[in-house]
Amino acid sequence: MRTLQSTIATCAVALLCACANQSAGPAGWQLQSGTGNAWTSGGQQYVYTKKAFAGTLQDLASQEAVNVVLQHRGSKFQRSVPLTGCPGHAAIASFRFADGTVLQEGFAVANGQAFTIAYSRPSGAAVDPAAADAMQRTLCGTVG
Repeated sequence: MRTLQSTIATCAVALLCACANQSAGPAGWQLQSGTGNAWTSGGQQYVYTKKAFAGTLQDLASQEAVNVVLQHRGSKFQRSVPLTGCPGHAAIASFRFADGTVLQEGFAVANGQAFTIAYSRPSGAAVDPAAADAMQRTLCGTVG
C-alpha cells in the first residue's frame, strides 16, 4: 500500500511540474518575485529549469559539469552520484566555488527534456532537508 501511495504521489508531482512548467520549490522557501522557478532561504538558492534535450543522462551530466566550471572561475568538481530515489534516471553533481559556496546540480532526462536544479549554499551550511526533498521529488517525478 505504501508503494502505491508513493507511486501516486510521484505521478502527481510529475503532472504538476509538467502542467505548471516549473518545480515545486522547497517547503518554507521564498519564491523570488517574477521568476516562477527560483527560491531562496537564508543565503541559499534553488533554481529549476527545463529545456528540450536530445541526449542521454550522461550527455547532460557532461554538459552541466563543463558549464558550471566555465561559468564559475575557480570552481572545482567534487563528485557525482545517482539520485537515491531514482538511480539511473537522475543524478547530482557537486561543486565548490572559489569563495567556498557549494553547488549541487541535480539533473534528469526524460521525454526529450532536460530537467536541472541548481541548489547553492554558503560554505559550511548544511544541506537543507526541504531543498533535498524538493530536488528528489522533482527530478524523480520526471521519470514516472
